[in-house]
Amino acid sequence: MARLSVLVVDDDDADRKMIRRLIAACGLDVTVHEASCRAEMLDQAAHVIDAIFMDYRLPDADGLELVTPALQRWPRSAVILVTGQGDEDLAKSAILQGATDYIPKRSLNANAVTRILENSVQAARLRWQLEEQRTELELFSDTLVHDLKAPIRAVAFFGDQAEEDLRNGDIDAAREAVDFVQRANRQMRNLIDCLADHIRNDRATTTEDISVSTLVSEATTALTGEIAESGAEVRVDGGDVTLCCIRAQIVQLLQNLIGNAIKYAGGAPPRITVSATAENGATHLVVADNGPGIEEGYRKRIFEPFRRIDGTNRPAGTGLGLATCRKIAQRHDGHIWCAPDPDGGSQFHILLGQVQVPIAADPGGPGAHLASISATGTPAAAPAPNSNVA
Repeated sequence: MARLSVLVVDDDDADRKMIRRLIAACGLDVTVHEASCRAEMLDQAAHVIDAIFMDYRLPDADGLELVTPALQRWPRSAVILVTGQGDEDLAKSAILQGATDYIPKRSLNANAVTRILENSVQAARLRWQLEEQRTELELFSDTLVHDLKAPIRAVAFFGDQAEEDLRNGDIDAAREAVDFVQRANRQMRNLIDCLADHIRNDRATTTEDISVSTLVSEATTALTGEIAESGAEVRVDGGDVTLCCIRAQIVQLLQNLIGNAIKYAGGAPPRITVSATAENGATHLVVADNGPGIEEGYRKRIFEPFRRIDGTNRPAGTGLGLATCRKIAQRHDGHIWCAPDPDGGSQFHILLGQVQVPIAADPGGPGAHLASISATGTPAAAPAPNSNVA
């Protein structure tokens, strides 16, 4: 099993030391964090947590009350409720609340801790994956029902129109109607392809060490036509930084971001910089452009599926590109956010391998983003945003 991060929440110093000692004796590669109450537990939100040993009785809450907020902070973590007395009703309540396991303190030993960590972490990750897949299936079905109705109606309408024009001998009008049919067909295919890409990212799991320059090169190769047509320039800083990742997914992430920078350049020749730095075991990527920028109120919303900024004269799109980027970042224990570029345009930050989210911030929200940048050593201050493009 890969390295684990475990949080022990107990108001008794001796019990915390005992659990820490048992974890150390189990032979797994584990980093242990400690908290003595609810407030201290929530202060740990900047860390990636794989498992939580939660004492049932705490000075400011009981363990059952903390299961839900713990899973809201760390949805992929396993919560193990620990109590001084065995109680079947309590165990049942803990599981119903979302806890992965339950154990009395008298039953704690190195073997039990090893078993609980291995089984509970695996079960929690499977639970999270199933929930993600359920959400994606709902998204897929809702989209098929809603977003495909309009192009299907368009195909039927213009198909009938072309048939009528041909009967009337109006070849030019028939050709125009057929052109609309083909356009609607492309729209449907594009939507379905984007949905498939968005869902398919759950499948690949093999990682490899690869340089950022190679990843950018593969992404720009796929965009050769767009780069040539727009006169775009893509520059790489820190290309020798090596990233352990699912190669195809990170290439897709970079391709989406660079492609958006080209698409929404606002008329000026696109100038795009991809920079990479290694920070405290994580990799921080930044894709910066010279476009019009994105207004603050939209910077979080653009990562939601099918969310596009309203407005005229905007290139057509499905609204899935940035949602897919966020999903890929999450698959790599990271997150993505947007900030204004001090020199104009936008910066898309991707922190991979180490999620750092403050307790009061929502991943994807401006507060979380600025605090995360600051935590990794990048200046948190940012100028006022420019006009929006997404």
